[in-house]
Amino acid sequence: MTNGDYIFLAFGILGIPSQNAIFWKKNQTDDKEAFLAFRSLLIIADSEGDHNGPQEVNWKVHAELKRRYNISQKIEEEDAEVPVKQYEIFSIIASTLERTRHYLDRMTVSDFVKECCNQSYNLTTRQVYVDQFGVLRSLIVAKRLGPSGLFESVITCNLVTGNVDLLETFNWFGLTTLPGEIDHCGLNGENCLTTREPELINIRIPIICIILVLLTALGTFFVRRMTLQNRLADLVLRDIRLEEPETYRMGSQPRVTKLLDQLERAGFYGETPVYVQEFSTNTGVQRVAQNLALVDGLVAVSRARHPFIAEFYGISFNRTSSSLVFERPLKGPLHSVIRANEMIYDFDVRMQIMNAMILALHFIHTSDLSYHGAFSNEVCLINDRYVLRVTHAGFLRLLNLFRDEDSFRSCCRTSADKAAIIEQYRGDDIRNLGVILADMFNIDPYVKKELQFESTNTIHRKIHEMVARCLESESHARPTATDLKRWLTTIRVPKKNFVELLLDRLEKHSASLEETVQSRTEALLDETRKVDDLLREILPSAIITKLRNHEPIIAEIFDSVTIMFSDIPAFGLIVAQSEPLEVIDFLNHLHTAFDRVVAQFDAYKVETINDSYVVASGLPVRNGNRHAMAICQLAQQLLRAGAAVHIPAWGSVTICPRIGINSGFIAAGVAGTRAPRYCLFGDTMNTASRMESHGAANKIHVSSSTYELVKEARSRTKDAELNHLVFKARGLVSIKGKGLVNTFWLSSSAANDQQMAV
Repeated sequence: MTNGDYIFLAFGILGIPSQNAIFWKKNQTDDKEAFLAFRSLLIIADSEGDHNGPQEVNWKVHAELKRRYNISQKIEEEDAEVPVKQYEIFSIIASTLERTRHYLDRMTVSDFVKECCNQSYNLTTRQVYVDQFGVLRSLIVAKRLGPSGLFESVITCNLVTGNVDLLETFNWFGLTTLPGEIDHCGLNGENCLTTREPELINIRIPIICIILVLLTALGTFFVRRMTLQNRLADLVLRDIRLEEPETYRMGSQPRVTKLLDQLERAGFYGETPVYVQEFSTNTGVQRVAQNLALVDGLVAVSRARHPFIAEFYGISFNRTSSSLVFERPLKGPLHSVIRANEMIYDFDVRMQIMNAMILALHFIHTSDLSYHGAFSNEVCLINDRYVLRVTHAGFLRLLNLFRDEDSFRSCCRTSADKAAIIEQYRGDDIRNLGVILADMFNIDPYVKKELQFESTNTIHRKIHEMVARCLESESHARPTATDLKRWLTTIRVPKKNFVELLLDRLEKHSASLEETVQSRTEALLDETRKVDDLLREILPSAIITKLRNHEPIIAEIFDSVTIMFSDIPAFGLIVAQSEPLEVIDFLNHLHTAFDRVVAQFDAYKVETINDSYVVASGLPVRNGNRHAMAICQLAQQLLRAGAAVHIPAWGSVTICPRIGINSGFIAAGVAGTRAPRYCLFGDTMNTASRMESHGAANKIHVSSSTYELVKEARSRTKDAELNHLVFKARGLVSIKGKGLVNTFWLSSSAANDQQMAV
């Protein structure tokens, strides 16, 4: 390429590149190969780089500089042309002023500058042309490396006249003409197809790749659209049965969000209880299917699966409206369940509930749902397994897409705006979480900055501090859901799940209840024993058992029973000479002493009337013929017990009871329902009373029937105690209604102490 077959052109403005910037020598020695190569180079530039104007003008300018300002400057120096340029500029301005002097007063600076442009000027130094941009144009020069090794001007072009002149006899490597034009296929055949196939292939590959990318994007779009529409078809529900509004309530607390005012209906999807959100719009399935953003939102909400988040079942359409269907936990709102079961929902259980709420909120904030938007007590419900379920997750997002899609999108035109709205909703969720926890742990949200931590428990203090942060007025000061989840690791959250904690509380409650029941049962048994003891003073044990078992009480006939009557012969004198209270106190001591004795024998106290004391044996439980011996032995003990009772006002005077005993036929039964009494009827009772009334003080008067029963029992047994029963015949005694009967005195074999009879 150094033989002149090609011309190489270099373009420069203001002499750049110039011959001074091109070095064809190597180490200050001639390089013949480089010299020949640079001979094929033409540098196209204006003539300013080596033109300083006529020599006389240049000398005059420099002479004036020397004279006026004592500035010396060599003409061949690089900046020697600066004064000449300034002279040329002033000359152009002066020429324009001369030309426009007649209307100069009506011109603006802009008009004056326009007058300077698009004009040719024959200056003293040279002929120049100022173009429309105000650029000073002069001769265009083509320079070539000459035989001397310097670049010399060989061609000039006048921009004003358009003439091109050769400055020397043109010799191009011995030729008088320049090389011909480049072939139509180009320098390297790049313009011909046969030679450009590799290049075309290089061009086609990116184009094909772009087309494939576009087709892939379109295919993905349509496939995604078909997939979303198919998933929408899976979310369409039918046969939703709605309940009447009064048959359900989400809670008695005031509504905290306008969102939940729309929850007007509940119902069943199959056998599953659901909440149904109805819209009074003509939103049909076709319109929803055409809105990919809306379908995408429905699919995102349906995919939000978490142990503590209520499920979104789908969407239902009818002729007038569309409805969103959510899971409906049956136990009700969290605050109502806790207040109804304060004993079970203790601090540990509430901590587990707090843990569930934070995990649910963290899942919502980090998933495609981005925010809840209506987090409150009313959406935290308990299902029939006593597990927390946060309902209506993603509902606000779908509500915006359903009801005010254009407005919602207009406020989220940019990703920054959308992010700001999401952060606002998340901040509201965190604040509402703080309100729920403040209510659950009895923290007043209105004095959050002045909380007084009365409890020294570290966990209590951490919970109070976290609630205070959640309730900050500024959203940026509140923790995020991720911060709250990280905070859970710093406190001791019970490892057992919600149900296990509830079972523990139920077991503790059951154990406590068992202890309470046991203690109260023992108390009841004590009271029952007291009642039974009291009843046994009124009625026989067998009768009490029948009454308790609701068995009928039927009067009975007892063939052989022994009856004892006892009284105080001097009771009238005692009453006459004592105060009423003293009489009552005396009878209490006497009968109490007799009661202690009767309790030691197989006998039943029938009744007491004033000083009379009636005892029977052989009823209501039959004891064969032992009743006569039991009453006789009892009578002897009653004489001794009576002798031990004294009247305080009478000193050492003792009581001498009078006792009468008879055996025979008796009818017995319960009479009355209020204060019932076990009553005995028959002639045996009358005869026993006559034995007592015809007896003597401090003696036991026994009828012949009793005597015969004791005599018979003594003959059949060798009981030593019967030897103490000594009978002495009294003879014939006149008994009213009986005539003369044979009676006996009963005494002990032991000699009685001498006592003063009353």
